Amino acid sequence: MEREFWEKAWDERNIGFHMSETNAFLKWAIENQVIQKRKTALVPLCGKTLDLIFLRDLGFSVYGVELAEKAVLEFFNENDLEFSIKQSENFKIFETRGITIFCGDLFKLTSSNIPEVDFIYDRASNVALPPEMREDYYKKIKELSSANTEMLLLTGHSLDNDKHGPPFSIPKNEIEAAYKEFSQEFKILQEKKKKITSKRLKEQGISHRVMVAHYLKF
Repeated sequence: MEREFWEKAWDERNIGFHMSETNAFLKWAIENQVIQKRKTALVPLCGKTLDLIFLRDLGFSVYGVELAEKAVLEFFNENDLEFSIKQSENFKIFETRGITIFCGDLFKLTSSNIPEVDFIYDRASNVALPPEMREDYYKKIKELSSANTEMLLLTGHSLDNDKHGPPFSIPKNEIEAAYKEFSQEFKILQEKKKKITSKRLKEQGISHRVMVAHYLKF
């Protein structure tokens, strides 16, 4: 899962993970006050998701992290957002009102790069990573969180032995092992079998996965 993989995916428009509207479950979680804090949000591997704008308009200062610069540029251009760019040691940083996107390697982001995080929103980040990268990913998320950080994590798992991805199948017990003992609160908000939209997975004969929405409070 190197930079070249994701850059090629964006160049070839193999971006079935991108949604053309705000995520419905994120809206539900906000409307039902599952998420209490409204100050600073972190969206890892954000792509060009409209969820960034949704969170900004709710009053969050939003920080996204994305490896593919093409995705970042498309986000600003498609939403007619003026932006500035500055360069740091590890990132090209794109900024507009209420939204900052760090273009570069998420694993090089540290808590010194961003303010204290109130809310982590992970719809497409965890599932983008193969098993051999996820242990480091869980460590990074915990490193970037602080006391009382809330997290909405959306994953999916197959009923069969499904190793295909991305998006990858992630069993519930993996998420529990990664986060539960570090959390004040850990619960499943929804668990529902849904049809697969990913072209990559369909080509492997995968038609459904069980989608799981987790809520955590560190």
